[in-house]
Amino acid sequence: MRMDDRLYIDFALFPGGPFDRLQGILKLERPGKPGTIRRAIAFGLITWLPLLVLASLQDLALGEQPRQSLLLDFFAYGRFLLAVPILILAETTCSKQLGLVVKQFVLTGVVARADLSRLKKSLESALRLIDSAVVELVLLILAYALAISSVMTDLNLGIATWIVREYQGRYSLSLAGWWYGAVALPAYFFIAGRWLWRIFLWGRFLLQVALMNIRVIPEHPDLAGGLAFVGDSTAAFALPAFAFGCVLAGRLANEVVHAGNSLQSYKFIIIAFLLLELILFAGPVMVFAGPLARAKRKGVLAYEGLASLLAQRFEEKWLEGGAEISEEALGEPDFSSLTDLNQSVINARKMNPVPLTIMGVGPLIVAALVPLLPVVAIEIPLVDVLKALLKAMI
Repeated sequence: MRMDDRLYIDFALFPGGPFDRLQGILKLERPGKPGTIRRAIAFGLITWLPLLVLASLQDLALGEQPRQSLLLDFFAYGRFLLAVPILILAETTCSKQLGLVVKQFVLTGVVARADLSRLKKSLESALRLIDSAVVELVLLILAYALAISSVMTDLNLGIATWIVREYQGRYSLSLAGWWYGAVALPAYFFIAGRWLWRIFLWGRFLLQVALMNIRVIPEHPDLAGGLAFVGDSTAAFALPAFAFGCVLAGRLANEVVHAGNSLQSYKFIIIAFLLLELILFAGPVMVFAGPLARAKRKGVLAYEGLASLLAQRFEEKWLEGGAEISEEALGEPDFSSLTDLNQSVINARKMNPVPLTIMGVGPLIVAALVPLLPVVAIEIPLVDVLKALLKAMI
């Protein structure tokens, strides 16, 4: 799809870049058919299946100890069988939802006609960076640097695992360890890095919009100046939040099941992870906090001043003369105008100074924490949970 088509038909954070074009060459996706499920399964198998085959050749699929068993490594499941496919699946759903947000800026009049040329340039700039071969090369280099660092750390620990084998007191990579360091782990880091880059570009685009002369309406019924749709858009990142939650859950499952540690001892790590997820996925919309705060201050003053003037005239006309107000008089425009203006004042005062919404943030929190439920179930059996609930109810 050409850049002009993506700009004027449907802006999307995915597809784009050499990695996407490579998938086209490999027939994993075709024009107009992203083949999301096919690609998700393919990358899940590419990272996981060779690990299983190679580990089996050296009796490391199920070794003497849990750490020497690939099939007992929950961290590997979380990264390669869950996170990688889910991050691929999330590309299409996220792109569609964020594309609707871009259109909404224009359809709702938030971006004025005078700024449409600036909006176009911002979109074009984002698409160029999405298509950048240099950026993806840097991401690939960083992915391999992180993978090599991780593998070297495993080697230096001097502990036999399914990644590192011990022979006559010397440690070296197993066959599965070579695939892990050369393909599986770099693939995970690269795909995760692409997501981080796309989120950065999304935040950059929102910042450019926030710096335009956007129209924020303090009395808007959405109580967000007409920008509630921006806050709701953070729900588009629920799937990647779930994917990264699976990685954390896999790591903690290893600690709870194999090391015998208590999940309670990792509560601050879980809290920090949740906050990091919120900053990463909901943080970009905070660029509208400034315009919203300014609009609220001006709106409250303006509408309260207008309401005071209208209320004074209303009293002079209907109350100060001492005349009775009949039922017919209640239908006069003065009464409805005062009511409508009072509601505008209330809306302006209730207006949120930040564009975050429950519909946007709620799915992120749930998606990030749901993968941890099986770990909780491992440490606290379901029977014990049900007994505690019954005891509390009785």
